Amino acid sequence: AIIPIIIVAGMTVVAVKLFKKLARKTAPEVSMDMQVEYPSAAAAERAFDMKLSDVMIDSMRLTDQVIKGLYMHSRSVLSNAQKASFRLEENVKKLRFSTFYMIRSSEDINGPHAAYYVKSLSYLVALTESVSVIASSAFEHLDNNHKPLIQYRKETLVTIGKRLDTLFGEMTDAIRENDYSQVIALREIILSLSDDIDRIMAKEADRIGENKEFSRRNTNLYFGMMFEVKRVLYALSGFAALFDKTHMQHEENDKTQLS
Repeated sequence: AIIPIIIVAGMTVVAVKLFKKLARKTAPEVSMDMQVEYPSAAAAERAFDMKLSDVMIDSMRLTDQVIKGLYMHSRSVLSNAQKASFRLEENVKKLRFSTFYMIRSSEDINGPHAAYYVKSLSYLVALTESVSVIASSAFEHLDNNHKPLIQYRKETLVTIGKRLDTLFGEMTDAIRENDYSQVIALREIILSLSDDIDRIMAKEADRIGENKEFSRRNTNLYFGMMFEVKRVLYALSGFAALFDKTHMQHEENDKTQLS
């Protein structure tokens, strides 16, 4: 009787994970406007966090699309990715301006609360700028009829993309479930991926030194994408630390008020 229960429990966990993944992949367009009345500073912060999550999901989908386009050497896929990056930048601009308007207009949002919004937006801008550079540089590479990436470089980008997906997924799940208890642990995973990218680039530099036949354009694109991924990781690490400090402090304050 125990074995069927274990099997059902395992299937349930898998189903939940699959549902979350599909939800992130098919997230609908949402408004980035923060210029609405919220019942409290906490409600405003929660709404803001959900919008951060939406932008992260869009960034994850865009990065996946770029890597797919490079793997297929598809101009149409990368053209659509570049258009999506323009929409992403516009959404972040709307969120930034409307958030600053909300801070200026609200008497409840000041001090640490205001600082949280400003720091979050700085990480968000860094994140989306890097994702946009990844999209535009990939499209320009194909649009100028340069050669496809070498196969092992394509496969390396696919592997890195999957690990990025995991990080984006864990971060957005924490936001959407309003559970930040494990978010600081993501910094170790982020650091591990960043270190692996450093090793990949060092190994690639050695290969280039040994083989002068590597395409310069091909190599510039590959290294450029690696640099931008590291900037994305910097932003995600900043979010992890900020979320841990801010939201875990909220929980401590709530416990103090209840006791």
